Amino acid sequence: MIRAALVALLCCLQFAAARMARCAEQGDYAVSLGHGYELVRANSHEIFISDSSQHVIIPGKISKYAIVKRWVVGYVGIPDWNDPEAKKLFSDVTEGYFLLDTSTNKVLLGLTAENLTKELNKRGISTQPTLEAPRHP
Repeated sequence: MIRAALVALLCCLQFAAARMARCAEQGDYAVSLGHGYELVRANSHEIFISDSSQHVIIPGKISKYAIVKRWVVGYVGIPDWNDPEAKKLFSDVTEGYFLLDTSTNKVLLGLTAENLTKELNKRGISTQPTLEAPRHP
């Protein structure tokens, strides 16, 4: 029984990864973030960041973001689908603030507002960037 549950979960994760890869290719719109990264709006529930190979780097629903020099800063949540089964497809989403360094490909996920400020300060950014909702270019 446990094996069957694990196989079912693996199938769901593989389906979600394939679906998100397709969305990166066929989204509503994409915004260039530099160094091959894009913010992709697949639909109203999925707004994520993909790399130059169209792999999803930051899954979920990015509700606000800003570009500061070579960094992309923002907040990502779990897509607000009402169907509990649909939420299971997004088990890989880490809610919270994120920091993506587009020149080194390093990502910090699940940051609190306080931790984000500390990470920005380490990088010489002393002013908190104004995060805005994604918009069609």
